[in-house]
Amino acid sequence: MFRATWTSANPPDARHNNCRPSFLAVDLLSISMIIAVGFMTSACNISGQQNSNAGATSPQSAIAVIISPSSSLEVGSGGTQQFSVTVSGSANTSVTWSTSGGTVSASGLFTAPTVTEDTNASVIATSVADPTQSAATSVVVHPAISTNPSGPDNRYCGPGNVAEFGATMDGPAYLPTNCLYTALSGTPSPGPVTPLSSGSDLQSAINAAECGDTLSLEEGGVWTVGQLEFPAKSCDDNNWITIRTSAPDSTLPPEGTRLTPCYAGVSSLPGRPPLNCASTNNVLAKIEYTGTNSGPILFEPGANHYRFIGLEVTKQTASTFVQALASAVTGGSFDHVIFDRVWFHGDATHETTRGVQLDGSAYVGVIDSYFSDFHCIPLGKCTDSQAVSGGGGSFVMGPYKVVDNFLESSGENFILGGSGATYSPTDVEVRRNHFFKPMTWMPGQPGFLGVTFVVKNHFELKNAQRVLVEGNILDNNWDGAQSGFSVVLTPKNDGSCNVCEVTDVTFRYNTISHVGGAFQIANVLSGTSDAAKDGERYSIHDITADDISSTTYNGHGVFVQINTQITGTGIPLLNNVTIDHVTAFPNLTLINAGGPVAPKMSNFTFTNSIVNAGLYPVWSTGGGSANCAYPDLPSTSLNACFSPLIFSGNVIVAQPSHYTASMWPLANSFAPTDAAVGFVNFNNGNGGNYALSSTSPYKASGAGQAPGANISLIQQETSGVY
Repeated sequence: MFRATWTSANPPDARHNNCRPSFLAVDLLSISMIIAVGFMTSACNISGQQNSNAGATSPQSAIAVIISPSSSLEVGSGGTQQFSVTVSGSANTSVTWSTSGGTVSASGLFTAPTVTEDTNASVIATSVADPTQSAATSVVVHPAISTNPSGPDNRYCGPGNVAEFGATMDGPAYLPTNCLYTALSGTPSPGPVTPLSSGSDLQSAINAAECGDTLSLEEGGVWTVGQLEFPAKSCDDNNWITIRTSAPDSTLPPEGTRLTPCYAGVSSLPGRPPLNCASTNNVLAKIEYTGTNSGPILFEPGANHYRFIGLEVTKQTASTFVQALASAVTGGSFDHVIFDRVWFHGDATHETTRGVQLDGSAYVGVIDSYFSDFHCIPLGKCTDSQAVSGGGGSFVMGPYKVVDNFLESSGENFILGGSGATYSPTDVEVRRNHFFKPMTWMPGQPGFLGVTFVVKNHFELKNAQRVLVEGNILDNNWDGAQSGFSVVLTPKNDGSCNVCEVTDVTFRYNTISHVGGAFQIANVLSGTSDAAKDGERYSIHDITADDISSTTYNGHGVFVQINTQITGTGIPLLNNVTIDHVTAFPNLTLINAGGPVAPKMSNFTFTNSIVNAGLYPVWSTGGGSANCAYPDLPSTSLNACFSPLIFSGNVIVAQPSHYTASMWPLANSFAPTDAAVGFVNFNNGNGGNYALSSTSPYKASGAGQAPGANISLIQQETSGVY
């Protein structure tokens, strides 16, 4: 990976962005890739310099063009990047866009070409008032990275934890810059193997284990224990301690394949997707916790280089309350830990708060595992339950890799943040997971268990940086304590987290189904606490969100709520949010917007999507006339809340008659019904195919690709996740 650097005598900056440098160069590792980008001759209009044309001196133009982002960017093959432009010195601020590779729309949306090797392109904005004045930036287009067809999923991470994300940014969001390599070949245990029979002294064996050892727990065996404490040892990347079942690898799911309860002898779990067991032989080693706080897996301060394989981790007695089945000791830290093919679970009706707690940890992987029955009861001993959680503590946190798991919890299936912290977790992969809440947990549904749980969200971030959420399936979420949103991006400071922020989140190639609302994106105070540090740079693209229903799931029936709190000291303005090429069917509201009248939130982009308008298409979050979205009219509210705003290239479906096309921003299309769009198979919430048919009147109306989500790419990325 490389970055292009300007090498003219006067590189472009905030004062001289209309200066087109004499040539573009790259670092020595990429010197062979130097190419001309269409502006080889000097065209600077900087004080003290003159442009030469056959020996004549041209007058300096008063017009200046500034393109943003102006620095060199990197995108993946076929990816997109939104550019904006500012023209000063003329009442005519129009520009024409051009590119040396791919396409660029009239609104500045660049779509990269499909490439098989790194390719450079330039994007240029030229003043209409004075075509001699322009601004340009460079883009490096990287080839797509294919998921391994078999074996461990290290799509974005090579041996030695070398990040290989293929690009620096996705839209406005920076991608992770660090990673965890989780292949067995990268976590060797070359030392002796110690066999342990069912019920033997596991704690003593852990204490005695040396770096590189393997503890082999009898398959089908049971260890009934209190807290198992895993001490810090002087291990390294060449000498991991492995704790695993004694079952041969041939009886476990292959490396890189999700373990299910089948391997513990369980053929089905009521209300969950079918397990499709090829065998129900119990080949796991079971660890049952008898305590009443956190356990059985507890990491002592500095614990490191542990890998767990082929285990069932649970509590012994259904009524026993457990905070976390795996975590650090209070105030402690751990690093280089991988949970590989493990079944973490509580029981069907009692409280178990969470499976793996990441607070105070670094370089942790949760892969190919199954989490079930994590839930809290109203007015019980816990409030928020999670399959995987983290984001608190006084230690550096991340990178994290949560890949190919079944994640079930009534509260948040996955969350980072919400408690005190002195650092923000960084470099997080959440990929190819099935987020799930059984409908048997929802009162009034067939098979309801009879116990009400505290239900909140699928995925939530309150404190995290550089997060990639890709290829996941998110099913079933309703208002059981909040508003039924599937995805929540809301930086929060509980009073002890001044560093808390949510920045640089990429959410792509996912599906959301059967929810009360899809996205809640907001910078707001949490009760009377202090403001968080920041919340910005979100890229949401190529997703589907169907069966968004206020009636079935008791939510707001909204696709996206996006707002900054109207009043409050120090609340950062939400900005740099891009929503592009999505397909969504909310029944009540497309955008629930809000914020202060001034200043406006900046750089909100909503483009090239196919979306139901809902009964109230753009609706205020409340607060009366102090709210920028108070008019509740699409174009009026959006322009009052956001600047710059790009809302174009969309197909708005079934807009109500009292919100006519003239009330929407320009450059959008309108379809009277879902059927009129021309989907291959419209079947909202029931496995429909939302690709556009060859006869769709909207197939050619998108920028670079048809409007709506890239369905074939989503199918590819989520294949095998369900």
